[in-house]
Amino acid sequence: MHIDSLRLWNFKNLHGQIEFSDGINLLVAANGFGKSNLLEAIGYLASGSSFRRVPDELIWPQDKDSVLSLIAGSIGSDVLQLEWHRRHLATGQLSARKKFQFASKAASIIKFRQYIGALVYAPTSIDLVTGQAKQRRDFLDEVLISLRPSLYQVFRDYRRVVLSRNSLLQNGVTASQLSFWNDKLAQLGSQVIAERLALLSALLPILEDLSAEIYNLQDFKVSFSYVSKVSGPLSDKQIEPGLNAAGLLPAITQSFKNKLEAGSSKELQAGRGLYGPHLDDIEFFLQGRLVRFGASRGQQRLFGLILHLAALSLIEAEKGDKQILLLDDLFSELDPAHRQNTASYITKLVKSGQQLFITAPASDYIPKKIAKIGNKLDLRAIRDKLA
Repeated sequence: MHIDSLRLWNFKNLHGQIEFSDGINLLVAANGFGKSNLLEAIGYLASGSSFRRVPDELIWPQDKDSVLSLIAGSIGSDVLQLEWHRRHLATGQLSARKKFQFASKAASIIKFRQYIGALVYAPTSIDLVTGQAKQRRDFLDEVLISLRPSLYQVFRDYRRVVLSRNSLLQNGVTASQLSFWNDKLAQLGSQVIAERLALLSALLPILEDLSAEIYNLQDFKVSFSYVSKVSGPLSDKQIEPGLNAAGLLPAITQSFKNKLEAGSSKELQAGRGLYGPHLDDIEFFLQGRLVRFGASRGQQRLFGLILHLAALSLIEAEKGDKQILLLDDLFSELDPAHRQNTASYITKLVKSGQQLFITAPASDYIPKKIAKIGNKLDLRAIRDKLA
């Protein structure tokens, strides 16, 4: 799936229409000109939210009191559109109400996410490797939703159960009164864990192949450990290759129920839930060393990129459709050897029909083989038209 053009109305510092090529689109300009904002707008059309994890209220230009902001992407003869309507609440706060549309018809968020797919790699993507556990959980969950949009509802329902259950625990509920919520937590939480484990198992061989290609090393061993109070630590060696979530679900569900029963008094004393996939973590290893602590900064950055590329490969293989790849300021963070290896891999993606958007603060950061085949968009000129 390719996006042909983008129409923007009061989206941060962008306002107007931009045309794209089907291959590589290069966005080269100094910092602050709107390169990342443009990638963010495309990301909004793919997921309905910002890859920067910021509130929707921040999309409006700071110097305008506009009521409407809009992103509309042309996909062939159809248009995928996201609108925000700004309201000032009685409390003085700002509220943004979103409307999703495809081909001029209203769409739910679940339906909206099915039309185009995009994967974003940004400078902050290294936090996927070095940051908090939540960032690794969110990454896996976003990939799962891209694979099966219906899982969006599962994750949303699970979050609601966690909030409702914590509210009861804070108010001194008895163990018997928690029975209903425990069953719901175990049912939904076990599905989340099973889906994540099946995804990690599917990603592993792709990660190893990409690591060998981009690191330029043979027999490069990648492994993982899923750290959970529900199931206990599970390594890739304990997950049978090719096992799907349904095959993992019965054992995890039983383990979850046992843990909730055994830990009931601890949760009541703490006044909050202590178990569930919202508290789990994922550790990755390269050649037996924990990437988070045992790899160099450059290796950590590369491994974050490889995780994104592996997810891209898996999504496309399962869905049979090309995703859009958004690479924000990638090459300025790589050494010359890895820059060339990554550029070679990107040229392969283009030959296979991939549409890419690559940003850089200056042309010097773009490898020659990428610059040669890329369609350069001069954001300084575009911004002059949009300002």
